[in-house]
Amino acid sequence: MARGDQHRGQLKRVRLGSLNLFNTTDDEHVQEFNVTHIFRHPNYTQPVLYNDIALVMLDRSVEITEYVRPACLATDAYAPNTNLIATGWGRTQYLNPRSETLMKVSLDLFSIALCKQAYVSVPTRQLPNGISEDLQICAGDANKEKDACQGDSGGPLQIVDQYNPALYYIIGITSFGRSCGTTSNPGVYTRVSHYVGWIEEIVWPNEK
Repeated sequence: MARGDQHRGQLKRVRLGSLNLFNTTDDEHVQEFNVTHIFRHPNYTQPVLYNDIALVMLDRSVEITEYVRPACLATDAYAPNTNLIATGWGRTQYLNPRSETLMKVSLDLFSIALCKQAYVSVPTRQLPNGISEDLQICAGDANKEKDACQGDSGGPLQIVDQYNPALYYIIGITSFGRSCGTTSNPGVYTRVSHYVGWIEEIVWPNEK
């Protein structure tokens, strides 16, 4: 179900500005940081699949460059029906090796009704209330084998601003799915808009 790598241990470092995990040719633009603290959502409790979100604190400020830029957080629960973009270094197919190069895929929004139907057989210990429209977004493709996969967990589900193509909004975080790339079987993403208040309390605690 989960789309992460469960055996790599605690997150210790963050690397920004790199497209290839195993090649150093783009290191001129890379920034590396130590992780000083991880803020897991207080309501996340395994094996339940809700509230699958965390923040990491870095040991210094990020330098904004042509290769390292911020994305906005979606504050509106609304999401467009098409042109959602998922990115990551996960597997390109189920049980395939992980990709060395950052990949992206364009996905469509699935209704909560269709998503609930796709995950109706998931044990109640993981989804006691089924798919939650408040907490989760479902995205995939009804006709093509397009999806996130193992190794993509924690990556963004984003949209491009319609007025400024250089500006991205993060609407979801890759969370879990069933297999990979099966048509009409969407992946599930944490709905970022639901957690903006919690994020603000962590990142800007003195500004309220």
